[in-house]
Amino acid sequence: MSELLIRDLRPKDYPHYDRWERELHQMHVDARPDLFQPLEHPVPLDQYLRELADDHEVRLLALVDNTPAGICSLSLREAPKSPLLRGEKGLYVVDLFVDPAYRHQGIAKALLEEGIRRGKIFGAKRLSLTVWPFNKNAMAFYESLGLSTRNLTLEKNL
Repeated sequence: MSELLIRDLRPKDYPHYDRWERELHQMHVDARPDLFQPLEHPVPLDQYLRELADDHEVRLLALVDNTPAGICSLSLREAPKSPLLRGEKGLYVVDLFVDPAYRHQGIAKALLEEGIRRGKIFGAKRLSLTVWPFNKNAMAFYESLGLSTRNLTLEKNL
């Protein structure tokens, strides 16, 4: 039986993070080349290190039998100052990626559960994320966890 461990990403984990961020970004480039441009390092090392040090950023790594299997990046967000909005803190999923060899084993759910646990400690009242319509698998996964559409962004080329 495999052992799953979720821990904070560390500076030495950058090669795994970088490889998966490239794969995730390339999926977006392939589906929407009108918006996304190819990048060798979607999150450069200096940005990665800044994010690891930021108290409002959560960067998680899933290990299966001590082998890196996936990542989840989340942001702890303060409510914007507006008389129109409730002053709630939130948790935003920036990225979630599980290596194809480890999919369908509950790793993505475990990563999100740990992120949610940390978000609750911060005082977050809701979890949100952006998913593109072309990513049907992600949409189905998030809906299976009880997430629902909050708003839609529509566009038209001019």
